[in-house]
Amino acid sequence: MKHKFHFLIFLLFFGCFSAQDKEKKSMATFGLMSSFINQRWILGYIHKISDRFRVGVDMGYGAKGIVVAPVKIGEDLTSYELRPAFYYSLAPDSVLKHFVGADFFYIRANRTLTHSYFFDDYKYYWADAANVERSKTGANLTYSILLHKETSRIAFMPKIGFGLRYLDEKYRNAVNLTESEPPIDGFPIISDAPREGTKFNFDIDIKLVYKF
Repeated sequence: MKHKFHFLIFLLFFGCFSAQDKEKKSMATFGLMSSFINQRWILGYIHKISDRFRVGVDMGYGAKGIVVAPVKIGEDLTSYELRPAFYYSLAPDSVLKHFVGADFFYIRANRTLTHSYFFDDYKYYWADAANVERSKTGANLTYSILLHKETSRIAFMPKIGFGLRYLDEKYRNAVNLTESEPPIDGFPIISDAPREGTKFNFDIDIKLVYKF
């Protein structure tokens, strides 16, 4: 009877240990670089469908006063992002998870600028103030790595993406808008090619992950 009891305890312990080692199917993510680069905080969710496939979505919001990257005095900013994503595991049995996949994004930003140059239709303009409405849609091919311990709930997930985006910009409520010569001082932050239309896109981020 005593041996049967010990055997039962062993089975219960082994069962609990195995259950703890099973890979979590859900991950909550937080973009560590997005507030610096894109002036948005990004929260996301990734769900494991099978050993090979996962799906996820990122949602972002940015506004003056809550993002790390500075917004100039007298200017304002609001920004929204929606990004569904798909992940395919290259080595599902490996502890270090490598994923290739794709994401599709829609980004909308409204910004109030003061005393700024504008570049539109191959011409430079100057305005004392203007509202800029920007919308960007596109898709990327992505590569990411899940850096973690199988027994830990915390992980990191660097991710890069290359693809195409379509950008549309509109300037509204311009105050004292005048055509101007190209700026000659400071860094050349304004390109001589229009930003609008279909262009190459590059994204990078490091996600802080909580597995559950």
